[in-house]
Amino acid sequence: VRILFLMESTVLSTLGGLVGLAVGTGLAWLLKTFVSGLPVSTPWDYVLGALGVSVLIGLAAGVVPAMRAARLDPVEALRDE
Repeated sequence: VRILFLMESTVLSTLGGLVGLAVGTGLAWLLKTFVSGLPVSTPWDYVLGALGVSVLIGLAAGVVPAMRAARLDPVEALRDE
């Protein structure tokens, strides 16, 4: 159960990071296209660093819920639903 919660939070934060990077890169490209003379670049080391931070945030945010879920009795948790 703990691993499932951690994987879910990591996948969600990674997808959010990828969407954010795609939107940011797209906006940078639009700025570069429409504003002549504006020096816009997207360094890949920053992109990979941001994605790594996104994954770490997902792991950190999933630790407490994963620990709580691991302590629950599955039958009781389903009965409360």
